[in-house]
Amino acid sequence: MGKVVLGVAVSCAVATCAIAAILVGRRVRSRRKWSRVVGVLKELEEACESSVGRLRQVVDAMAVEMHAGLASEGGSKLKMLLTFVDTLPNGSEKGTYYALDLGGTNFRVLRVQLGGQRSDIPKHDVKRQPIPQNLMTSTSRDLFDFIASSLQKFVESEGTSSELSPVRRRELGFTFSFPVKQTSVSSGILIKWTKAFAIEDMVGRDVADCLQQAMTNRGLDMRVAALVNDTVGTLALGHYHDVDTVAAVIIGTGTNACYLERTDAIIKCQGLLTTSGGMVVNMEWGNFWSSHLPRTSYDIDLDADSPNPNDQGFEKMISGMYLGDIVRRVILRMSQESDIFGPVSSNLSTRFIFKTPDMSKIHEDESPDLREVARIWKDILEIPDVPLKVRKLIVKVCDVVTRRAARLAAAGIVGILKKIGRDGSGGITGGRMRVSDSKMRRTVVAIEGSLYTSYSAFREYLNEAVDEILGEDIARHKAVKKKGWYPLRPGIQGFFITCDGGRERQASREAIDVIDSFYEELVHGSDSGIKLAVFPNKPLNKKTKFSYSDSSSSDDDDDEEEEEKEEEEEEDKSDTCKDDAANHENPASEKSDPHNYTSCNENQTKGETDDNKDSGKNHEIQANEVEEPPAKKQCLETDASKREEKSIDKLIEEELKELGDRNKRRFVNLDSGCNGVVIVQMQKRDGDPRPKDIAQHMMTSAASTRKHMSRFILRLLPVEVTCYASEEEISKAIKPLVTQYFPVETQSPQKFAVLYEARANSGIDRMKIINSVAKSVPGPHKVDLNNPDKTIVVQIVKTVCLIGIVEKYKELAKYNLRQLTSPKP
Repeated sequence: MGKVVLGVAVSCAVATCAIAAILVGRRVRSRRKWSRVVGVLKELEEACESSVGRLRQVVDAMAVEMHAGLASEGGSKLKMLLTFVDTLPNGSEKGTYYALDLGGTNFRVLRVQLGGQRSDIPKHDVKRQPIPQNLMTSTSRDLFDFIASSLQKFVESEGTSSELSPVRRRELGFTFSFPVKQTSVSSGILIKWTKAFAIEDMVGRDVADCLQQAMTNRGLDMRVAALVNDTVGTLALGHYHDVDTVAAVIIGTGTNACYLERTDAIIKCQGLLTTSGGMVVNMEWGNFWSSHLPRTSYDIDLDADSPNPNDQGFEKMISGMYLGDIVRRVILRMSQESDIFGPVSSNLSTRFIFKTPDMSKIHEDESPDLREVARIWKDILEIPDVPLKVRKLIVKVCDVVTRRAARLAAAGIVGILKKIGRDGSGGITGGRMRVSDSKMRRTVVAIEGSLYTSYSAFREYLNEAVDEILGEDIARHKAVKKKGWYPLRPGIQGFFITCDGGRERQASREAIDVIDSFYEELVHGSDSGIKLAVFPNKPLNKKTKFSYSDSSSSDDDDDEEEEEKEEEEEEDKSDTCKDDAANHENPASEKSDPHNYTSCNENQTKGETDDNKDSGKNHEIQANEVEEPPAKKQCLETDASKREEKSIDKLIEEELKELGDRNKRRFVNLDSGCNGVVIVQMQKRDGDPRPKDIAQHMMTSAASTRKHMSRFILRLLPVEVTCYASEEEISKAIKPLVTQYFPVETQSPQKFAVLYEARANSGIDRMKIINSVAKSVPGPHKVDLNNPDKTIVVQIVKTVCLIGIVEKYKELAKYNLRQLTSPKP
């Protein structure tokens, strides 16, 4: 019996050991798989390393290549093409002009009326027209006849309203975003087609002449006065708004740059004379190359597989066309090293199936389980059930590729500044020696393109790198100001805030803190720890790492304030549609008190006088709280002995931990470009309260407690939708709001009013917008100016329209925080 028991025990022990051996084996194999994946990631990080030292080498290489390209044709990878544009607009121009933009599958026709005031966005009409697919591979005659026909219809649509003199010939600016060798300011020879165009008989011909012939055949009395590419157009717009603009960069699907050069520095065209002494040079910098660029094996493979190998090397490392495919190649390599994704999906081997906009969505996924990452991987690459740690790995790969691209673009920008002596080094031969403070010059670089304007992580990495390369001594003087035209853009939600002119920086920081506090109370209720009844007499400045402004306006400084002081405060105070009939046949708007801002400014002066007694100490405390830097990311320990003690899972978690908080800001400041106006964007997540709810809660709380919570904020209004400021765009953008707040089928009809205000835009017909908005609201809802249930707020800021809906507008002092919290008389 004992032998039997012993035998059973031995058998159990053997079985247990066998099972343990299997489990250990699996665990070891799993660790080896993850170890290979981590190895690929570390290899990528090392290959993409872009230290400040390395970036400065790229800066020097860019400046040298620019010099060589100006010295002789073919002397550099940079073409350094002359544009024959020697004078840029400065904001004093007047008159009516036309523009045609052809750069892709659509073209745009634009008519602008310039009023001679830089701070005003000119009155403009625009028409977008898709190009039929067959015309993109047809003949030059067919293509330009179609364009001329559309242009003719656009001109005829102006009727008798045009301010153009009948004896004056119409002038057209032609933006043609394809490689062209310019022969004059209004002519140029097409070098080659790109994108989806392939019209063989057009190559080698004068682009402007083809368009001019088509217009003449149509009987259209119009002259091509200028032929430029989109980069030169961006520089012209930047210079129109700010005469310190010296360069422009496009960073979108493709990339390019241009800048204003002295004519005596263009050696390959000796004897070139211009009235201004300068000329805009089109760099075609996508073809830049240097051995200092951190190139990886994935870049080499992508270049070899491209239609133009050994060409456009810089563009393939930094532009939106290629970043997504670089990430795809890295993930494919990881899947080949390990089965972390299961069987390799055929889609993962498809070139350009993963695009840069998908990278942006992945970077902005703030859900705890990274749901958006999982969705993109399933929908696009057909890889379902991706584990959370693998999703984090994907985010990390996107971060590495994006960061390298942005920092290289920053080095290119500083390279331009170095060439023209605006980086503080005195020019290309000046070494790293800094010029004296007295010689520091304010410099503006206009940056456009979807990669910069729409991909927040890319934008922040680029701005950060520019500051690092220039160094603290230059950044202290704010010699460079990065701009995307414009940081305020359609497609956002948030808050429209007014403040006293020159207090925009303080108001934006204060607004973010106050809005965040009321957001927390709405989300967490009384358990949030926020007690509205005990707000201090100074503004609430809760410590938060998100209190800094968005990157595109991170340079809010003395230079910004000087720029804004140059702009005229053209605020069309809310006028009223005083029609007697309150129905849709006679839509009307609520009248805003024209003295509202005046009284607010007076209150501000009185309030500050009282507050200044304690302000010194309070400002010191706020500075300590706000400027406390977030903890730096921790790298994996390199000590081999410590690595062995940790599981692979732990290593992955550490490697991917804290991928960056730069995209986790719920509220960020956007540059409005207007004096006395602050825009705070809300990056709304699932389950978050709407901006309307937060603003309503803030105002009702302020009215009930009358506790002082703001020194700089005047009015604060919610923004539910934004769009371009035109009647057509506003009519389309407001439809979802109307459906939500004014349903057709309802037992409780709403009375409403329309509040309209415009700033830095005198070209929009106020009554057309009011009527359009009012008519969009269906019956049985009716206009009531005296006692509306809801007020539709339409704010025009330059070229952008912000729309929100509020309740009890008049009862809550027109959402003026200062008036709501002022002591009752």
